[in-house]
Amino acid sequence: MLKFWKYSATGNDFVVFDDRKGDVPVLDWQAICDREKGIGADGILLLRSSDKGDFKMTYLNADGGEVEMCGNGGRAISHFAKTELGINPKNTSSKLFEFETLEGVYNSTVDGEFVRLNMTEFAEWKKFDISPYYPAKNSIYMKTGVPHCVYLVHSVDEVDLMSHAPPIRYNEIFERGTNVNFIEKLGDHHIKMRTYERGVEGETLACGTGATAVALACNEFFGFKDEVKIEAPGGELIIQFEGEQGNFSNIYLCGKAEKISSGSIDPKEYGQS
Repeated sequence: MLKFWKYSATGNDFVVFDDRKGDVPVLDWQAICDREKGIGADGILLLRSSDKGDFKMTYLNADGGEVEMCGNGGRAISHFAKTELGINPKNTSSKLFEFETLEGVYNSTVDGEFVRLNMTEFAEWKKFDISPYYPAKNSIYMKTGVPHCVYLVHSVDEVDLMSHAPPIRYNEIFERGTNVNFIEKLGDHHIKMRTYERGVEGETLACGTGATAVALACNEFFGFKDEVKIEAPGGELIIQFEGEQGNFSNIYLCGKAEKISSGSIDPKEYGQS
């Protein structure tokens, strides 16, 4: 039997495995993420040993494909490492976890259920006129670990997400596709968002890298600085940052992460030969 943990970070949910010994087999990850026949999740988190940090995070989308980074996954696995596995940061003075991903090394702090993740990767800053529904002036594309398009709309609740997002997500201009976010201004430094997530191929309750992209985009749209509160369907996220107009630093994704449950599966039921 193979032990797993189920985690949630602001509504983004993950099935987590401790793979420090490298003994977690390759399974039918899509079947595990299936909400009707499997455990059900937005993705898979594998915590592995690393010589570059306290641990390595391998993230697989619900379709089984490995991607560079997942912000809420990074927060969830940091909480898991500390509270479930008893891992302590090697850097005892800073109390910062440093963990390896495909996109580089990230750091995080865990304080109870609150996890603060330094989003070290920010690249590109472009506008694309690729949707018949949303003008280029109301859009921004950037990479915050993974690619994101952000669209400013009057009401996110009125967006036909499953009709309008896929043509953007699969547009040939993006080599590996893109995530798509729709945002609405609720007030000063206060935003509501919805996300169509690449790999899930549908709406998720939250997206950490997406919320980061949204907050930085709001610097362009509204002149927001320093901190932005994001309301996602799964709950609230706080994004902190310095800089403006595409020149950003000290970007942090902040919010709650928690264990939902744990259990065991028979690997043979999920494709182990």
